[in-house]
Amino acid sequence: MAAATPTGALVALHHVSFRFDDGFTLFASLDLAIDRTPTGIVGRNGVGKSVLAQLIAGRRAPLSGTIDRHTPVVYVVQRNDDDDAPANMRTVAEIAALDVQPATPVHALSGGQLARVALIGALIGALIGALLSDAGLLVLDEPTNHLDLESVRAVEAALVGFPGALVVASHDTAFLAALEPTHTMQWHRDGWRYEPVA
Repeated sequence: MAAATPTGALVALHHVSFRFDDGFTLFASLDLAIDRTPTGIVGRNGVGKSVLAQLIAGRRAPLSGTIDRHTPVVYVVQRNDDDDAPANMRTVAEIAALDVQPATPVHALSGGQLARVALIGALIGALIGALLSDAGLLVLDEPTNHLDLESVRAVEAALVGFPGALVVASHDTAFLAALEPTHTMQWHRDGWRYEPVA
């Protein structure tokens, strides 16, 4: 399946195939190109949103085909491991709008608070890293999983003003709409399509 290739692509997938270890082929001969427009990767669970995000970011290798990256790419996935919680709790607590003291130990946080701290910390680190490295593309993989509405709003606020391109894989259509993507990579019966938002 071929997709229209935007001029000045930051990342281009050419005839990319991906197969899981159990032999299931997620897609074969996929052609996609990512330009500087904000893009959402959308689709129901199980169609390969995260795999596609990881391929774009270079976190997975295709079975066949090539992926050309013409800009540095920063990849952010939500994790809530204790080791991922940022050391500077005061900054993160303020940005994430947490009602906790800066000296609060990580193990004392609720699951929702821990998820928010981990994600906001990861976003802060990614945004700083992206700015310092002149990254042209920030890829977010399901950033709002397990977050409450207040936390989602905090993530939206953290992303405002990022000067590079943004690709977000998410099942959260309201979150994607708030980021105002101009294009989507949408799953259809015949495969993935890169399309302008209607």
